[in-house]
Amino acid sequence: RMKSIMQGLSNYSKPSKSEPVLLDVRELLSNVAELVRFQARASGVASVLDVPAGIPPVRGERSEMMQILVNLAMNAIEAMAETGGTLRLGARLDHGAEGGYVSIEVSDTGPGIPGEQLERIWEPFYTTKTEGTGLGLSIVRGLAEKQPGTAIAVESTVGVGTTLRLTMPVASGPSSA
Repeated sequence: RMKSIMQGLSNYSKPSKSEPVLLDVRELLSNVAELVRFQARASGVASVLDVPAGIPPVRGERSEMMQILVNLAMNAIEAMAETGGTLRLGARLDHGAEGGYVSIEVSDTGPGIPGEQLERIWEPFYTTKTEGTGLGLSIVRGLAEKQPGTAIAVESTVGVGTTLRLTMPVASGPSSA
């Protein structure tokens, strides 16, 4: 656990140079679902993959995107650990200027995040958990901002659940993968 924390701190404080490649969003989210399956099942959480056919690729650094999505999925599972619920890993195409955007969403049906906490979730070392460093979401945000043209946002309703959304431009140009 300490090794993981130290690696996260190292990535956060001194990011390495990475090369963005074309990423298949369905494959990415399928891999995340596979990686968190055991923890989800152990917590009484159902997992739903909701990626319609035809979602175009995005450009990003694969290992960083996996780190982002696994962290978000594990947080969602932890939020539902006491009551169970549903983890949704989804994507949709938002048409618009410059070829459009792909929204990648990690949603849960957990307790939601109260407004006063929602304002602070991206702060380093802020946590409401009894165990944890409070670095997960600050690292996620830093990694998301390194992905070309990517924005990250959160929506939460107490008693309903939380959705974290990565918005990424549709990839164009030749594949580096």
